[in-house]
Amino acid sequence: MTANAIAFTAPALSSSIRGYVALTKPRVISLLLVTTVPAMVVAHGGWPSTWLVIATLIGGSLSAGGANAINCWYDRDIDAIMR
Repeated sequence: MTANAIAFTAPALSSSIRGYVALTKPRVISLLLVTTVPAMVVAHGGWPSTWLVIATLIGGSLSAGGANAINCWYDRDIDAIMR
C-alpha cells in the first residue's frame, strides 16, 4: 500500500467514524448519564461502588446508542420528508 492510498482512505474512515458516532446521538446520551449517577447515589444512600457506576455508565451508553441507531433506521422514511 502506498502513501497515497493511505491518504485517500484516512478521511473516508474519519468521516465514517463521525457518522456512526452521530448516529448514536451522544448529546442525548449525555443527558441520560447526567441523571443516572445522582439517581444511583440517592438510591444507595451514598456513593455506590465505583466499578458499579462505571459499568452502569458504559452499559447505559452502549444501550442508548444502540437504541438511537435503531430509531434512526426505523424512522428513516419519516426523516426523509422532514425539513
